[in-house]
Amino acid sequence: MARYRIRVGREIGSAALVADGLHARTDGFTSLAVLLSAAGAALGWRLADPVVGLAITAAITLVLRDAAREVFRRLMDAVDPALADRAERVLDEVPGVRGVGELRLRWIGHRLRAEVALMVDGEVTSAGPTASPWRPSTPCCTPCRG
Repeated sequence: MARYRIRVGREIGSAALVADGLHARTDGFTSLAVLLSAAGAALGWRLADPVVGLAITAAITLVLRDAAREVFRRLMDAVDPALADRAERVLDEVPGVRGVGELRLRWIGHRLRAEVALMVDGEVTSAGPTASPWRPSTPCCTPCRG
């Protein structure tokens, strides 16, 4: 279940779902570690409980650090730089576009919003969405009115 939450969270861009999946995975590993500790104690190893306790503490700290970093990045509208580079390359290949002046990507909920300033040929007009030689591959949040 933890793998599923992490995978779906990454697919839909939900940092909270990824963090929940990481939490569930840590709970599973913690339960396994407690069983190992009990087995070690039953076999007479006196340090089993403290050693496993420290290992669990370290695992939880690492998961917390990764989850907190991802949630903080999302709160600050951080976007993977490779994604921004890819968006610029795609825009440069659009007929009539001479260059990308400024590109801003930011998260709004589970969606990524792009704002861009383009340098275009003189023949390209802004008469409406039907005049554009390029259409986004995914629909916008609000319909365009021409």
